[in-house]
Amino acid sequence: MIICSRDMTPTFFDIIYLGLAPVVIPILAWRALRKKKYRESTAGMLGGRLGQEDPEMWRNGCVWVHSVSVGETMAAKAMMPLLKARFPELPLLVTTVTETGQALARSLVPGCADAARYYPADFSWVVKKFADTYKPRIFILMETEIWPNALMHLADRGTRIVMMNGRISAKSFKSYNLFKKALRQPLGGVQAFCMQTQADADRMKVLSGRPDRVFTTGNCKFDTPVERLDAGAKDALRMSLGIAKGERVVVAGSTHPGEEEVVLAAFKEVQHAMPQTKLLLVPRHPERFAKVWSLLEGEGIAARRLSDGQETGTGKAGVVLVDKMGLLVQLYGIADVALVAGSFVPGIGGHNVLEAAAHGTPVIYGPHMEKQPELARLLNEENGGTISDGEGLGRAILNLLNDSALAAEKGAQGLAVVQQNRGSAARNMEILERVL
Repeated sequence: MIICSRDMTPTFFDIIYLGLAPVVIPILAWRALRKKKYRESTAGMLGGRLGQEDPEMWRNGCVWVHSVSVGETMAAKAMMPLLKARFPELPLLVTTVTETGQALARSLVPGCADAARYYPADFSWVVKKFADTYKPRIFILMETEIWPNALMHLADRGTRIVMMNGRISAKSFKSYNLFKKALRQPLGGVQAFCMQTQADADRMKVLSGRPDRVFTTGNCKFDTPVERLDAGAKDALRMSLGIAKGERVVVAGSTHPGEEEVVLAAFKEVQHAMPQTKLLLVPRHPERFAKVWSLLEGEGIAARRLSDGQETGTGKAGVVLVDKMGLLVQLYGIADVALVAGSFVPGIGGHNVLEAAAHGTPVIYGPHMEKQPELARLLNEENGGTISDGEGLGRAILNLLNDSALAAEKGAQGLAVVQQNRGSAARNMEILERVL
């Protein structure tokens, strides 16, 4: 099967993408209009700003790190200082697919990276134009974003390609395995696969057909630097959120549809028992901020919106809707209890519990952690985590708020898990050195 064309005539994958376009484009257009998604990212992924780049900046090429969204970008953040130190002569380019990921990536410029852009749509001609502009000499693929045209074109250019923090769930493996033969050539251009767990490594050995290139290096999210707030910074942050002295704080981070209702029901139980408690509600996606505010208004909940200070309901606001990006990790640092969402309703699979645990904050997460099995295994009930469904969530929060010794123990155990599992970023760099 011929699936790649060096003269940039349409590839096998281009034909597949174009064949799917009549189905996919209406779905994306509906989401753009209804959910206000993809409006910025679409233009960026199609190369809308490539002509505005300074060619001198990219004259000698770059180190290109791709991380699809927020979670992957946080993992990439652990690698960036090491990459900058190893390749000081090359600018570091970070790309994302999602707009939330792009917002985080831009916040890392210029401290951790030199530029943040959207990942090129995986049409061969778009990929070629992107690669001609930035001239990547090294391509770091975070987790498991397999875009065949990009992998094949970069391999043809002589770019060194390494997957880092790779993971493949059992469910994803079944899907990828159906297309194993078609994926062999794209994956053949990857010099090393640095996988999170042995199970991930075993699956990648089957998919790639190159077991000699597959390594188990751990999860570099453990190495992501977390700024620990001093007392003064904590007081300033609490004041900006309207948190009075002596009020307890519960942070519900990265909530999805259906989870706000679960969290708010649990918080009513908490407030009834402990009125001097504040809930900081942080939706995962900014396009949902308005909808969550409407939910608070509709429920008659006394709440305040962080962006403009608007209030709803009667009495003192017990809930703060955090409708700003980039604050969540800091908020975990002032929390008495952290609820890591994406895990309280089916279909999402959980989020990064380490961001809260790294602050020594006790963490509660739900039963649906299918996409984070290793984090759920490490931060289990015996090692600092608390698992609760919606029905028991209020009681789980109150247990920690009412028992300072238990909360301190859980927080210390979670922090120890983070500290004991660091080192993946350095192991990834060791593998990268071997393939240069």
